[in-house]
Amino acid sequence: MALYFPLEEYEARWRRVSDEMAAQGFDVVLVWSRSAGGYEKFADVFYLTHYYSNQSGQADEDAWLGVGFAALILERGQTPELIADLTEFPREQVATDRIVRSDEPNRVRLVAEAMRARGLVEGRVALVGDGFLPWRYARILQDELPGVEWVPADELVEAVRRHKSPRELDCFREGGEIATAALTKQLEAAVRGGTQADIAAAGAHELLRRGGNFHMMPVVSGTGRDLEAFTNEPLTGFDVRIAVRPGDLVRTWIYGPVWQGYWLDPGRTVVTGGRPSGAQRRWIAAANDVVMKLIEEIRPGRSVREIADLGGRLRLETGTVDDATAETFPLLGHGNGLFWERPTIWLDVEQNEERWEFWEGQTMGVETFLSHPDVGSVGLEQNIIVHEGGNELLTPVALEWW
Repeated sequence: MALYFPLEEYEARWRRVSDEMAAQGFDVVLVWSRSAGGYEKFADVFYLTHYYSNQSGQADEDAWLGVGFAALILERGQTPELIADLTEFPREQVATDRIVRSDEPNRVRLVAEAMRARGLVEGRVALVGDGFLPWRYARILQDELPGVEWVPADELVEAVRRHKSPRELDCFREGGEIATAALTKQLEAAVRGGTQADIAAAGAHELLRRGGNFHMMPVVSGTGRDLEAFTNEPLTGFDVRIAVRPGDLVRTWIYGPVWQGYWLDPGRTVVTGGRPSGAQRRWIAAANDVVMKLIEEIRPGRSVREIADLGGRLRLETGTVDDATAETFPLLGHGNGLFWERPTIWLDVEQNEERWEFWEGQTMGVETFLSHPDVGSVGLEQNIIVHEGGNELLTPVALEWW
């Protein structure tokens, strides 16, 4: 089966990363990613090669080391060299033809051997993956390559990934259609009633049958303090033992690498039975209003800090109180790509760096959580593409379900 993106898309990515290496003063970069059932740290190697490990976990045992981790050696102007954790995988699904082949069980040592084979044994080397690479692996690299000065550079590939190509934007549009259909089914189930598992299953079924994927299917329900946490069951995102009752608030999300690894995470709040009380209606409408006003104000060139300040003021005007969900996600939005990307729109205005401005073609989630002690916590998230003439809504699921 052919790659979703043509090879020329990957070649353009390699050139852009090579330019970024030159701008940051690096001739060589070693990029690490971690997959094997996770999505938070798989992005950089996947972006450059489409490699993802289907190992069942990330455990090290005896001589078997580096399970779930892959590395990429980048030299400016050259084809990336992949050192995978799997010895066999669909080669036609990997963009580079420069692949290290070996039965060596210690894949970390294999990375060092690949560096030596290319004569990369001394000098400065940018290390992408410093934020999650196990210390044990780092010690092996240091012991095997004592002449190398490892320079942490975790943003190097992400700086390129943040700016989407036209093909990536079309991919996001396809993913938005899938996420919209799945979340609509999920919300219909929430209004109809059943267990939290029934609600999650309705969305998951629609997502999977369209070729989509998820990280978690978050569902929380009840009233008041029942809704403080993001989910009632963190391991799965839903609790099969909890049945929603008429009049319950249900806050639910589609959450994950919905299409081709690209992250979409729309969420809504509804009332089971579709007959909200006046207070429930006001709080759901207030959250919807905050998010949609922010989307109206976001434009290329505008300061992220300015939007954070506006969002904070809009939230305060609702009379919201602090709750665990808002403390878990103390933000108003974030970049979307292969998982979340910078910049984040932090609720704490001072936490937003001056350097960040929105740009044309930026892909984002815009969100808020509001809470009233009697009603509970409501939330909304929309996914958008930023445009000068008006932002493009990727997840046009109905906001009101009554």
